[in-house]
Amino acid sequence: IKGRSSVRTLVLTALSLGMVSALLLHPSPGLSQQAPVVQINAVDVSAYPSIKATVTVVDGTQRPVVGLGAEAFAATIGGGSVPLTGVASSSDPGLGIAVVLTFDVSGSMQGAAIVAAKEAGKALIGQLGPEDQATVLAFSDAVSVVQPFTQDRAALNAAIDGLLIGGNTALYNAVVQSASIQAPPLPRRAVVLLSDGTDFGGASQVDAAGSLAAVQASGVPFFLVGLGELVDQPYLEQLAAASHGQLLLAPDPTALSALYESIGSILRHQYVLTIDAGAAVGAALSISVTAGGSTGAAVTDLQLPVTPVAVSPSDTVSPAPAT
Repeated sequence: IKGRSSVRTLVLTALSLGMVSALLLHPSPGLSQQAPVVQINAVDVSAYPSIKATVTVVDGTQRPVVGLGAEAFAATIGGGSVPLTGVASSSDPGLGIAVVLTFDVSGSMQGAAIVAAKEAGKALIGQLGPEDQATVLAFSDAVSVVQPFTQDRAALNAAIDGLLIGGNTALYNAVVQSASIQAPPLPRRAVVLLSDGTDFGGASQVDAAGSLAAVQASGVPFFLVGLGELVDQPYLEQLAAASHGQLLLAPDPTALSALYESIGSILRHQYVLTIDAGAAVGAALSISVTAGGSTGAAVTDLQLPVTPVAVSPSDTVSPAPAT
């Protein structure tokens, strides 16, 4: 699945941190009337002709729009309307998420950066629901699974507290492993990856293009946190676009808490749409959302499985008799 929607990049400064936190809690009436921002994070066609789309809907302040019913959503494939057979919120039972928390632990993360990253990561763990699971990965010269997938919050927090700093930055390897790690059979997945620099030191066995291809093939959205002024922003923007995710930039460690809070809020308030694509013709899925009298939409490329054409007995050509 390849998206055509633009990447949303949120940059927080020391001044805007308080403003964003306040808006998350008390959005202004004017902002709430803006058209919702819609993002199609993932599309599952494994049960075709029934397909499932995971969708994020936020307002102009990046605050999730919650409480939407089925009447708020509409879908088309190839320009033709397709019926929605179900709309569920991620807070509903049975819609847990498998989250990969990936931390850059290279030498440049020493000091305030890793301290703030640990606290932000543990706060996000605290936002997960009872059906959610998470794993903790760390990367420097190599990528390691510090804590396999679990619902045990204490084990996840202990894994984050135990992160050690040192080495170079195998960023591309970390991206590939974050996308490909075996996850529990939950209906939603996401990667939250923090980096403060570029792929450095020659430790990665894959290049930037290879890592982007792996992510695109996985269908897993990446929520990327770029810390500081030395991040590889062009690469991270490509990664966010390839994965239907988001890039959030923090100028310094004090911004991390608000960014991780924003990601946790989004993951808790996604929607999962079930679409009957049996009669669909076309390669583009469009989902529109109407909220507060305004409508927003997102489009993504769609590759539907090829349905075999049934051949009736009357259509069968008998072999000519032997002569």
